[in-house]
Amino acid sequence: MALLSGMVLNRVSSHIGAAGNKTIFAGSGTYTAADFSVGPTEGLGFEPNEVTLINLTDKVTMEQFVDSGLDGGDNAKGMKTIADGTRTYEATGLSVSNRTVSVDVSVALLTNDDDFILICER
Repeated sequence: MALLSGMVLNRVSSHIGAAGNKTIFAGSGTYTAADFSVGPTEGLGFEPNEVTLINLTDKVTMEQFVDSGLDGGDNAKGMKTIADGTRTYEATGLSVSNRTVSVDVSVALLTNDDDFILICER
């Protein structure tokens, strides 16, 4: 999995903070709602333990905390917040492995032409 044809992804900022442990990406485009991943090729220089995907178009936020002590393992569940402010603990569609963040768009509620922000932190 990699970036999709038609997807535009820009690294907005990287190495934020004293330890340089935060990178922010902005994405948009016509990408047919297919899964994708962001890794070293796109400018992610570390393996994050917290990933936040903000769907700016639909006003949905998915927060994934990567920790084996959480329900279902390292990448199973996180916090979902929808436009009306309702928060639930459920599958986020975000997973982290080998310095790469993978996004399952059907679970992350990201659809074609949605503008989004992806924040990766350690």
